[in-house]
Amino acid sequence: VKDYSPAPSPAMQLGIWFEYKCTGAMPRSNVVPEPVTLKNGNLAADYERMLYHIDKFKEIVDNYNIKIQEIGKEIVVDRIKGILDIWCEIDDIPAIIDIKTSAQIGNKWDEFGWDDKNFSYSTHVLQPAIYKYLIYKSLDIYDVPFYYLVFSTKNTDILFWEVKYLDFDEMCLQVEDLANRLDEFIE
Repeated sequence: VKDYSPAPSPAMQLGIWFEYKCTGAMPRSNVVPEPVTLKNGNLAADYERMLYHIDKFKEIVDNYNIKIQEIGKEIVVDRIKGILDIWCEIDDIPAIIDIKTSAQIGNKWDEFGWDDKNFSYSTHVLQPAIYKYLIYKSLDIYDVPFYYLVFSTKNTDILFWEVKYLDFDEMCLQVEDLANRLDEFIE
């Protein structure tokens, strides 16, 4: 919703700080995110735990031959907008990587869980569809690979997950239908 910016929850603040530390991407507030610290000045436990993942992010970029082209790439097609965390090439193939932090890795029971048993019907499939659509319509790249890079906020688990659709053309039609239905609802 235009100009609506709710205050981030503590979990969201952790994710914003983590993404900033990994990529240098400024949050939408354009304020450098600060970690939560204890009275003694040390990082709070969740932030301390994420230092491991910051190093792992850098290793993943090197080990998977990821060449970052742009951070925070904004794409607008008609009335649909997306901000890509990472626009890159992996083995010389254009790709999108979206960074997530979650305490839900392996949780197959929750809608926001990151487990292959619930992935096909969860909310995790909408964002890749929209971003793939935007790249197709703006850069004419058909079915660009989309990856979630999910880091656990509770342990050292990491998921590097490619999202694929059985029928890319049908997915594009569904994104356009969703945009039309939202326009009708708003009117």
